[in-house]
Amino acid sequence: MFDVYGNYDGSFIPKQTKVSGTLVVKQVEHLLDEKKRLYLAKKFVEGSLLNMRRNLHRYGAGDIELNCN
Repeated sequence: MFDVYGNYDGSFIPKQTKVSGTLVVKQVEHLLDEKKRLYLAKKFVEGSLLNMRRNLHRYGAGDIELNCN
């Protein structure tokens, strides 16, 4: 992951598996491929919106009209 300034911020690495260079190489491949990078970015935003919507519903604001498209 990189921050908004392009600085390295960290990696997503599963806890259950032994970490090898292969995982980091795959992550870098996604960074370098614009289509893969955009796909992942959209999925992160979609997940964030879903969590926000669930929290609004959970805390009583679920009747607010949201346009997430």
